[in-house]
Amino acid sequence: MLAAAAKDWMLSSSHVYSTMTESNIDTKRVHLGEGCLATVVCRAEDSESGVSSPSWLPKARDWPSMIEQLLTKPEDLVGYQQLKYSDKGEVFRGTLHSGERQLAVVCKRSRLSGFRGLVSRWLGWSRERRDFECAVNLIRYGISTAWPLALIDRRRPQRESWLITAYLDGAIDLDQMALAELPRMKPLEARALKDSIIKEICQQVRSLQTHGWFHRDFKASNLLLTKEEDPPNLVQSWLVDLEGVQRKRASREKLDRMLVRLAASLAQYASVTASDYVRAYHLVYGIDADSGRHWKTHYRQLAERVVEYNRRTQSRKTHKLDGY
Repeated sequence: MLAAAAKDWMLSSSHVYSTMTESNIDTKRVHLGEGCLATVVCRAEDSESGVSSPSWLPKARDWPSMIEQLLTKPEDLVGYQQLKYSDKGEVFRGTLHSGERQLAVVCKRSRLSGFRGLVSRWLGWSRERRDFECAVNLIRYGISTAWPLALIDRRRPQRESWLITAYLDGAIDLDQMALAELPRMKPLEARALKDSIIKEICQQVRSLQTHGWFHRDFKASNLLLTKEEDPPNLVQSWLVDLEGVQRKRASREKLDRMLVRLAASLAQYASVTASDYVRAYHLVYGIDADSGRHWKTHYRQLAERVVEYNRRTQSRKTHKLDGY
């Protein structure tokens, strides 16, 4: 009975809007016909979370025409650029238009087949739906991630799921920052920027831990950085690739695992020094010289785990869409 109801719900051919209110973010379901359903963010109020919404959020009535732009010929979007591609999906950026308004977006499209497609068909579940809902919850807790804009579930001509998020202008991932940007800077300039990055990421780690979130793939390429003009070295860190984010009871071991994964992803770069790791360690664990007599032992244990992690994963390859 539930499966039949879900099937009828997905196949509705009229534009019917139903509202769901979640804290300071309002979403609406928009039925687009031909087995296509969208969940869109249509209103957001800046709150104590400190994560600002995009300068313009389309209303529910704007989305049908904007989604049509995506589904018909996305490569014709202004500013279209393919970022990732595989036989199971793709990630690209572009600009959507509604009248004179425009919205820069990143789109993740997954083709659903096999068991995953079957589950999605009958239960309305997909990784994109999970990531959409996860992003809404992270923002509610003040943890920065690319702003979720729309989730699209489509049945025809093929089963697929879309996740649309706001494009972060000028963003660079931490991996690229350590590889290419920091080595080109003067020492004092690099030091100031690294201090800002370390402080921001450590605050993000602590926020995840405080609110019971765990990211099992907390690596440099999954952290985007944006720089503020005033003051010049202020940065903001944004979590992407939310597939690895889970709700878990806070524990020291989970905190350790996130830091080990991050350090392992940066271990090859000379621009990230031992003193940087020590600074990060003290900021995350809140240990000072007087109260943390045993911090060096714990720090060495984490360093050994980083070496072991990289040794075990040296030959491992992955084909998933990374970074989004």
